[in-house]
Amino acid sequence: MNRFIFEDGSGNLYDEQSTSIAVLSIEVDKEQYPLANINGFGEYTDLKPP
Repeated sequence: MNRFIFEDGSGNLYDEQSTSIAVLSIEVDKEQYPLANINGFGEYTDLKPP
């Protein structure tokens, strides 16, 4: 589904039907499970909480 999004000049975003659009962003913790330092599945499961 493609939609065009317009900005009204005040920083508000709207689609073609004048519905207000909210842009959400998430911060991802990439160090929660440091996969680069793990050599096997057993080490991975040891790091995960129960």
